Amino acid sequence: MKILLTTLNSKYIHSNLALRYLRETCPEEEILLKEYTINDRLEVVVGDIYKTGAQILGFSCYIWNITETLQIINTLKQVAPEMIIILGGPEVSYNPGEYLAQGADYVVIGEGEQTFPELINILKGSSPTRRAELLTEVKGLAYQTEQGASINPPRDLIKDLGSVPSPYTTLDGLEHKIAYVESSRGCPFNCQYCLSSTIQGVRFFPLERTKEELQKLISAGVKQVKFVDRTFNCSKQHTLELWSFIKEWHPEGNFHFEISGDLLDAELLEFLRDVPKGLFQFEVGVQSTNLRTLELIDRKTDLDKLSKNVIQVSSGRNIMQLLDLIAGLPEEDYASFGRSFNEVYGWGPDKLHLGFLKLLQGSGVRQKVEHWGYKFNAEPPYQVLASNWLSYAELLRLQIIEDLVDKYFNSGRYKHSLNFLVNQYQGDAFRMFEELAIYWESKGYHRQAHNAKVLFQLLWDFCVDAFSVQGDTLFAELLKLDYLLLDKPARTPDWVSVDEPPFFKERANHFFQQGLLRLMPQLKDLSKREINKHFHLDCFSPQLAGYLELPLISDGEEPLYLLFYYPGQLLKADSPGFIPVVI
Repeated sequence: MKILLTTLNSKYIHSNLALRYLRETCPEEEILLKEYTINDRLEVVVGDIYKTGAQILGFSCYIWNITETLQIINTLKQVAPEMIIILGGPEVSYNPGEYLAQGADYVVIGEGEQTFPELINILKGSSPTRRAELLTEVKGLAYQTEQGASINPPRDLIKDLGSVPSPYTTLDGLEHKIAYVESSRGCPFNCQYCLSSTIQGVRFFPLERTKEELQKLISAGVKQVKFVDRTFNCSKQHTLELWSFIKEWHPEGNFHFEISGDLLDAELLEFLRDVPKGLFQFEVGVQSTNLRTLELIDRKTDLDKLSKNVIQVSSGRNIMQLLDLIAGLPEEDYASFGRSFNEVYGWGPDKLHLGFLKLLQGSGVRQKVEHWGYKFNAEPPYQVLASNWLSYAELLRLQIIEDLVDKYFNSGRYKHSLNFLVNQYQGDAFRMFEELAIYWESKGYHRQAHNAKVLFQLLWDFCVDAFSVQGDTLFAELLKLDYLLLDKPARTPDWVSVDEPPFFKERANHFFQQGLLRLMPQLKDLSKREINKHFHLDCFSPQLAGYLELPLISDGEEPLYLLFYYPGQLLKADSPGFIPVVI
């Protein structure tokens, strides 16, 4: 029988780990693996699936793709009624009967590496009568009968994860995509908003097997590997072993880990100091700094240790840290969320993700909907609309704030100007973003798309409105600095104050003819056109040097001259930067 395993990923660069596991559980079968995205036209996806001629179709289902998946199988049931459709994944495991009623023939519940091959063997090798008998014996399976949905007893978790075939016997389909690796299953914590709380304990894959998978991905030149372990550093020995292995290989790619920041001890922190820049990135789930909230969701966190560890890792400037907050948790009202935001913002993360509570089927929070007054979308992803502590209007405001944090803070393009603005609000970053959100909403900007350069203009307009800033202020200088660090400017934007000394252009030309090569003799083979492509010289007021604590290279009366450089094939630089120069 021809089998197609497929899914709708949220982005093209993503790949699906579950499908690769299932493919390897049936090595003797003709299995095709195809991945689409939720942004693909569904009629095109249906047509592509139909043309494969698959007799069995397996779909991997999550909260972000279940709606589109059901639309696809509904159409396929009309044009290919003989096709057998199997659904699996976290979104269909909790209430499988609901999805059988919407077109699925079978639902694999929970871990599928044992259930799936048993089902395939029954489907391909038994008569209809015998099939009906055998299906009753497959644990972790729900299926449609003439009498309605039949849901078998659950299957025990796989104790020996080493018995699960590696998903990476072949690396086809991973070109230009993120590869996902799993070194453990389960989570040591019991957070009531998360489905991991429904499964107790942590199981580990054999270390040597994980190393083999990593070595294969590294050798293939995969640029980013994301570990899907719920808490990667829950076992210190396991963590150090894998981190040391990756560090020793020192590949060009990047490795992403979800960690619990308060589990880092002195030895791990010392190890992380010497990790090459850009090799690791951490996602740290803080969720809230409200102690009562953390207690209610059963999240055990040492906030003092967490903050110190995050700050220490940040101080090394070699590991990118993304910190997570969740809006809508119990006992976290609007003001409390603002305090959580400010506290976490003050730890100095590289990125701050504002998520919104999802009342997932089977989660502890969902079981207390009435007690906590939750209103939420009935359709996936079941996002919170209001609660006893947050109104719908406040959540709408937080959604705009989330978008602005992503655009202005997480992009990293407005570092100097944002720091200045937060200082104008006495360090109250949440209030600054809140007032920016109010301004955006009043102008209708939140309903429009904006490129990076337009965002500079809108931030300037906000500051003119909020602080009556002028073009010769320190903020204008800092915004100009950030703008020039974006990329080499084609023209000077209107909000930039042009106050060049009369001799600037003449001196700049002389600098590029002689001074640049004295500063960087390695550029001697570059043509004038190439130099112009990779460098830009601009002048600023002397006060900027003091604010940025740049070394004094003039008498303080002379303008500050900054040479900006931009990465490219001819200039080895990870990102744009600048250095002060004398011209």
